[in-house]
Amino acid sequence: MDTSQITGTTVRRITPGYISQRLPRTNTIAMNQAYIRKIITNPRTPQCNRDAAIQYVMDNPDRFIPRSTNTGDPAHDNHNRMRNGSADPCFVSRVRDIVKRNRRRL
Repeated sequence: MDTSQITGTTVRRITPGYISQRLPRTNTIAMNQAYIRKIITNPRTPQCNRDAAIQYVMDNPDRFIPRSTNTGDPAHDNHNRMRNGSADPCFVSRVRDIVKRNRRRL
């Protein structure tokens, strides 16, 4: 018996703990950005989950901002290049713009 028409679909809420599990420290910054971008841009994602993903980025910007690759130490620069992957340097500012646009609508 299908009860989805009676009860509606169940929204599974994303929590900061769940996002932390999905973004282990071994991920590159580009992988972290891609995961959040996938949540935010998916039209089927409920607004509460988009808001949770955006808030996670605002609370943990160090996991989404690429590290400097010209520190003067070649070993450190190489490590940062590998850690960054192909990260977008403007990712956090774009997420902040989404927050500003959403506040103007209210």
